[in-house]
Amino acid sequence: AEVKKNREVYVVVSKGSNVITLTIPDLKNKELKEATVLIEEFGLILGRITYTNHFSVPKDVVIAQTPEPGNINSNSKNVNLLVSKGPY
Repeated sequence: AEVKKNREVYVVVSKGSNVITLTIPDLKNKELKEATVLIEEFGLILGRITYTNHFSVPKDVVIAQTPEPGNINSNSKNVNLLVSKGPY
């Protein structure tokens, strides 16, 4: 749009997004202690840990994680884990 001469113009400039590229390690089939160390080594934050019974995955071993392993663009460094309580 055109602005008339001698008018004040206010401009808002974005600082950009807080999205950063993160490398997420593969934590599946790792013991919880090892997974926790890896999370810290990668500069990430341990998020929510959910426990569930599993017939073939030993107790305190990671079954799944979010986000999935690999390089991702995110504004959160949290890694959530699903950990086995062992069989019923």
